[in-house]
Amino acid sequence: MDRVSSWITVIERHSNVFRLAAAPAILVMIGTVYLLVYYTGGIKYVYSHSMYIPIILSGFIFGARGGVAAGILGGIALGPFMPIDVTTGESQELLNWLYRMFFFIIVGLITGAMVSALITHIKHVEWLAHHDYNTNLPNRLSLIKALEESGIKEDRMYRSLMVLSIENLQNIIAGFGLESADRLVSDVVRDLSDRFPDSFLFFHHHPQHIAILAKLTTRQKITDFMDDILEVMKHPYEYENVPLHLDVRIGCVYMADKAHSPTSLINRAEYALSEARQKVHDYDFYDESIDNKGTGSLALLGSLRKAMEKSQLELHYQPKVDMNNNRLIGVEALLRWNHPDGKMIPPGMFIPHAENSSLIQPLSEWVLETALKQLAEWKRLGLDLKIAVNISTRNLLQSNFDNTVMHLLDQYGVHHEDLELEVTETSLMHNPEEALTMLNNLSDSGISIAIDDFGTGYSSLQYLNTISASVIKIDQSFIRDLAKNNSSRHIIESAIALGHSLDFKVVSEGIESGEDYTQLGEMGCDFGQGYFIARPMPADQLAGWMEKREENV
Repeated sequence: MDRVSSWITVIERHSNVFRLAAAPAILVMIGTVYLLVYYTGGIKYVYSHSMYIPIILSGFIFGARGGVAAGILGGIALGPFMPIDVTTGESQELLNWLYRMFFFIIVGLITGAMVSALITHIKHVEWLAHHDYNTNLPNRLSLIKALEESGIKEDRMYRSLMVLSIENLQNIIAGFGLESADRLVSDVVRDLSDRFPDSFLFFHHHPQHIAILAKLTTRQKITDFMDDILEVMKHPYEYENVPLHLDVRIGCVYMADKAHSPTSLINRAEYALSEARQKVHDYDFYDESIDNKGTGSLALLGSLRKAMEKSQLELHYQPKVDMNNNRLIGVEALLRWNHPDGKMIPPGMFIPHAENSSLIQPLSEWVLETALKQLAEWKRLGLDLKIAVNISTRNLLQSNFDNTVMHLLDQYGVHHEDLELEVTETSLMHNPEEALTMLNNLSDSGISIAIDDFGTGYSSLQYLNTISASVIKIDQSFIRDLAKNNSSRHIIESAIALGHSLDFKVVSEGIESGEDYTQLGEMGCDFGQGYFIARPMPADQLAGWMEKREENV
C-alpha cells in the first residue's frame, strides 16, 4: 500500500508530464493488443484479455473518464473490426462485442474511480500530516518543511522566526473548553494575516503557540513588527459573546546562519520566548550566550540525582551567634556539590533549576536527613545547637512533607525545637493557603519557622499575622549597604522593630565587617551570621572553630 501511495504521489506531482507521455503510449498499447489478437487467430483465443492492461493503466493515470474512454476504444478495436476467426473470416455478432466492451468500460470506470478515491484519501492524509485538524492551520511539520526549503535557497526568503504564545490560553480553556482555544488561535491568525498580508507565514505548531516566518531583514524591522502584533492583540476577542483579553509574549530568532537545522531554529525561538517570560518582557531575541549558560545548568541538573547517589553532595554549616553575648546558638546547613572534575559547583548554578523540577523533593529530603544526622552526632558530643535548613515552594506543596520531616526527627532522636526551617517570602505566594497550612502544621509540632530574605518579597506584611513563624532573617542585600546607605539602615531598623513588636526573633545575614556587626547589635538585632563571624565550613571543622571562638570571647 505504501509503494502504491508513493507512486500515486509521484504521478500527481508530475501529472501533466505523465499524461502527455501516457496518452500516445496507451493508444499504441491498444493498437498492439489489436494486432496481437488478429495475428494469433482472432477473438476466439485468450489474447483478447490483454486489452485489460491499457484500460487499467488509463484508469490509473487519467481517472474514471480515461478508463471509460480506453474501454470504449478497446471494445471497438476488438469489436466490429475483429473477426471471431481470422482464417474463416467469421464476424462477431453485435451483442457479443458490445457485451465485451461493456465489461471493458466497467473495468476502466472502476479502476479510475478507485484510483481517484485513493488519490483523494492520500491528499487528505498528507494535508492532515501538515495541518492542525482543529484550526486548519499549517502545523509544526509544515513549519519544519518551510524552514528546510528556506534554508537551501541562497537568498533565504525568510530571515526571522517568531513564536507567539497566548499566555492565558489555559485559563480560557478551563473556563470555556478546548474548542475556545482553537477558535481563538484561528481568530488571531486571521487578524494578523489581514493586517500583514505579505511577507509572512503563520503556523499553529503548539497548542498555545503560533509560529511566524517573516522576510524582515533587520532587528529594528522585526522589533517594529512585534510591536505591531502587540498593538493588534490589544483589542478583546469574543467567544460566546464574552470579550476575552489575550496575554501575548513573543520569542524571536534571526536566521542569519544557514547551518542551523529547522528544529534548532524552533528551539531557539522557544528559548527566546522562555527568556521573555522570565524577564516579564513582551518579547525577546535569542541570545546564544544565555542559552549556553542555561544548557550547562540543565546538564548539571541532569547529573544531580547521580550526585546524590555517588556522595558528591555535602553540607557546609555556617555558624549563627547571639548578638547579645556573642555565643554560638546554631548553624545553617548549606548545600555544596563536589563535581567529579574537581570543581566545587556553586549552589546558585543548580538549586534554582532543581526548585523548578521534581528533583527538589529528594534533594530536600537528602539535605534534611544529612543535617539531622549531623545534629544528632553533635548532640552526642555535647554540643547544644540548633540547625536551620532551607526548604522550597515545592516542599510546602508536597502533601506528606510534614510527615517526612517528623519521621526524620524521630529517626535521629532530634527534638523538634532544635530544627528551624527557612522559607522565602516568594514561596508563600504560590498556592498560599496550602503553603500556610503546611507551615502551620510544622510549627504546631514545635519546629521553628523562619522567613528568609525578609524585605525582598511582596507578601511580608500580608502573611506575618497568619504564618506561625518565630524568626525573620533580614536579607543580606540590606546589610551590605548598611555602612554607606542611610535608607538601608532605616529599613533594617524598621524590620527589627516590626519583628520584635510581633514577638519574632530577628536574624541579620551577610554580616561582613565588625562595624556592621556592632551597628546591628546596637539596633537590637537578636542573631547574626556572615563571613565576619565565620564562613560556611564542613562539619568536622566546627568543633575547632568553636574552641578558638571561645578563647576569643
